Amino acid sequence: TNGGMTLLGSAGAALGAWLISGAGGVASGSLHLVFWGTAIGTGGMVLDSILGATLQGRFRCPSCGVDSEHRTHRCGTRTEHTGGAFWLTIDGVNADTTAAGALAGLVAWRCASST
Repeated sequence: TNGGMTLLGSAGAALGAWLISGAGGVASGSLHLVFWGTAIGTGGMVLDSILGATLQGRFRCPSCGVDSEHRTHRCGTRTEHTGGAFWLTIDGVNADTTAAGALAGLVAWRCASST
């Protein structure tokens, strides 16, 4: 389900953000990187789920009756729009959350650099 979240999945995402940020923090010698990286990574996961659940277009294949994230189902049939914004696909959600993460990283870098 687009935007679906579970406690286990969210904990795994937060742990993954912490591990990646921890590796970067160890390599750079910056503990700030661990905090900001974990916060931004976890926040990006939440934003991705919110956009997926609320705005991402939802489609259904009239031929197979299967829900899809794409305007054309893998069977080749054009899908029908059933909810969300028609123009916002999974690729758009991924691009938006990546851009938001990059912007958050820039803001964090500016904040950490000024102290």
